[in-house]
Amino acid sequence: HRAKVLKQILLIHLQQRYPVLNNEYKESKIISINLVSSGESLETDTSHTFTAKIYGKNLNKNITAKWSSDNSAVTVEQNGDITITNGVGILNASVIIDSTKLENQKDITVKCEIGGISSAVSVKVSEPKWSGKGTEEEPYIIKSLEDMNSLSESVADGNSYKGVYFKLSNDIDLSDNKEFSSIGYWDSLKSNDNGEWWESEKNRAFEGVFDGNGFSVKNVILYAENNYFGLFSYIGKNGVVKNLNIDSTNRLTAHNNVRKIAALAGINLGTIENCTNSADFGFTASNVTYLAGIAGENYGLVTGCVNNSNMTSAGYSKAGIVGENYGTVRKSENNGNLSNSGNVGGITIENRNGKGQALLFIDDYADLSVNGEISECVNNGAISGKYDVGGIVAENYSGGKIENCSNTAEVSGSMTGGIAGRASGCYKKSGIKNCQNSGNITAQGSYGGGIVGELINGLVYFCENTGDVNGENYAGGIVGRNYSSTVLGESAVDFSNNYGTVTAKTSQFIIKKQCYKFVSRRETNRSSTRNSPKLYEKWIETPCRKSKDYNPFVDK
Repeated sequence: HRAKVLKQILLIHLQQRYPVLNNEYKESKIISINLVSSGESLETDTSHTFTAKIYGKNLNKNITAKWSSDNSAVTVEQNGDITITNGVGILNASVIIDSTKLENQKDITVKCEIGGISSAVSVKVSEPKWSGKGTEEEPYIIKSLEDMNSLSESVADGNSYKGVYFKLSNDIDLSDNKEFSSIGYWDSLKSNDNGEWWESEKNRAFEGVFDGNGFSVKNVILYAENNYFGLFSYIGKNGVVKNLNIDSTNRLTAHNNVRKIAALAGINLGTIENCTNSADFGFTASNVTYLAGIAGENYGLVTGCVNNSNMTSAGYSKAGIVGENYGTVRKSENNGNLSNSGNVGGITIENRNGKGQALLFIDDYADLSVNGEISECVNNGAISGKYDVGGIVAENYSGGKIENCSNTAEVSGSMTGGIAGRASGCYKKSGIKNCQNSGNITAQGSYGGGIVGELINGLVYFCENTGDVNGENYAGGIVGRNYSSTVLGESAVDFSNNYGTVTAKTSQFIIKKQCYKFVSRRETNRSSTRNSPKLYEKWIETPCRKSKDYNPFVDK
């Protein structure tokens, strides 16, 4: 076994030093190609994806293909380089059929050729299902239940509508549909033992631009039978949904044991902008996690969105805007009351830097901006839960950043804060900055803070609390507990003000100073701090700086 390991290490070393040993320098031998289209019938003036699966030996990224069609009305353009997974190469091409050049032909053929080996597929041509041209100047017009169903069915057939524009012309009443089937579908990611990742072939992304034009979807039952469900279950990297209202006549319900569901989107890799949710969330399914008003999971941008829905029945973890955030949430607002849950956040349940997530190992998504940022957001709804509970986020982890956010409502839970219930591993360029809390905080269990319940290796600076803090065990005007498990300075509260009243049963651990700074002491034994004040963090009063551009890790 040892000899085999040494041999493998030597081979890797030789391949790095002499690249000729790698497949990219060997001649590829193509055995066969299987070309498939995104549907049996394709609309004119719309982008459609054709996929070539390439089988052979020594496949590498130097492979180039020749794409063609038998019809001059057809434009074929390859999308990116080949990807190789489990020894099979994948090439995608965008196909657009120009209706002005098509004349009377009812079908077209597209061909992919590599090194003398080719594959061709013929498809029927159909007229668009909507009026308009699908361009930004003349978008396809959605005006009825039939139009919405046509879009849902077409995306399910594999048409992503990348670069195609849609626009509502009026409110859409979906009352004739007992359960709307959603637009798009997210199944999963797949992987192998070599560490390669790819999307499930069942995934169906909406990659177009859908402009609600300020109108509403009405009277629809959104039934989440699967994970990652919403009106748009999967918004792709290029997809945009904007200016759309899901009003109070709609109802979201769910199957037991589903996760990451929301009224608008199951998973978002693109942009959700200026959308409002007011749907009825009064369902009673059990073990529903990451329930949210706008998106169940976000790798893209959510901006200018509002949740007005109360979520007071089902949902083990819930948030007003996004369930789990790796991307950016900006200028959004929650007005709904959220309760009867475990972990709860007014804006998102979990916020974290997304580097290292499996999705980013797929070439098409490697350039996603996944810094885990929440900025300029407001919570006005009462928030309560059993565990980690925050006015903005329940948990801020792994480089997540919260800036210029505020909470105005009451927050209660075990690990409880006006901005974050718990913050861990958020320092250097991340952390919590320029945030305000004016809501009263009640920590019914471990730690309660005006800004953060528990801070572990994190940074809080230029924050202000004016709400009262009441803790069972530990309470602080800014942070209930501040703990650094690594080096001094990585867990710090700097230049922050508390003006609220702080009370707790364990009164020796109340921190009330209006302006204070963490100085030095690691907590070496968490359980002993109740009876050993010498082990608790040390604070001193310090003058407050006025400049909000100050960064304690740069300016010290």
